[in-house]
Amino acid sequence: EMWLPKKGPQWHTWHWQLTQKGARVPANAIRFHDSVMAKSMYNGAGTCIGKGYTGWAVGKPDGTFGDVYFTTGVSEANANEFQVAICKAYHPTPAPGAPTNPPTLAPPTLPPSNRPYIRFGNAIATDNRVTAKITQGNISKTWNSYAFAEFSSWTEIFESGTGTIDIYDAAGTLQLSKQIPLTPGPLVVVTKGSWPPVHSLTSVETIAASYIPVPEPDTSGVRLFNLADDVAEAGLKMSGNTIVNDVRYTIGSGWYPIPVEQLDFAVFDDANNKTLATFSTTPPQPPYVFTAFLLGLANATGKYATRAVPLIDAPEAFYQYHGV
Repeated sequence: EMWLPKKGPQWHTWHWQLTQKGARVPANAIRFHDSVMAKSMYNGAGTCIGKGYTGWAVGKPDGTFGDVYFTTGVSEANANEFQVAICKAYHPTPAPGAPTNPPTLAPPTLPPSNRPYIRFGNAIATDNRVTAKITQGNISKTWNSYAFAEFSSWTEIFESGTGTIDIYDAAGTLQLSKQIPLTPGPLVVVTKGSWPPVHSLTSVETIAASYIPVPEPDTSGVRLFNLADDVAEAGLKMSGNTIVNDVRYTIGSGWYPIPVEQLDFAVFDDANNKTLATFSTTPPQPPYVFTAFLLGLANATGKYATRAVPLIDAPEAFYQYHGV
């Protein structure tokens, strides 16, 4: 038996909202029983298909999202960052006996800032997969066989300080071993540049993803981080208007405040104003913000062409500790 959604009288209030594994299922999510309509934000790892594919994501018993899987052609792709369909016209009906004016909940706070929350990703535009292992004392974490444009969920097992990252190829041969800073708060660690990743100064990038919440009420935020190897400087447009530019390779822009509504984004090359990647989403609810990572090669086509991967910067541990 197959269930298909169709347009109703309030179809124009349908939006896609950026969310992630571990986030609470929105009260106004479009669902059938425990299943929520979801959409992939980017192509499957190492492929040129998958972006925009839809499916039904089943929430966990605690009311949060687990991993979401999308079929891309003949293979299944895993995504821990995705969009869910929400209906802006829906307002939850209070349960019988509930107070008509319930107390206002305190705004959520950010996760504790004294420990690193690490996400690993592979930004090398090649068919070669990488395995990364970070070690700190007797604690270690391994991310196995990551393809181009594949990012992990968040890991919170290390202390602030330094660690050693070892990068291996698919055959298990060590390509690089170096010390990296493990800074407190969200930290994205990526392999980048050309293959093989043997350069101690350029093959690994650590990107601090901590931020100060946008002070404007009901406002989210976005920044652009340029990891496209052949794009010297990039910019980001929102609804046709440039909001950041001059973002050099391996550098991120400042945070730009944006409304929590359906928005169209385009990443462009500053050198010629050429559009490199586009995506549409409703940003996460404040105080959360997200980074649009520019990956790929401007002079490539197919699965290694430039793409934008939007990732929320607040880690899953926030939901576990604060119950938001």
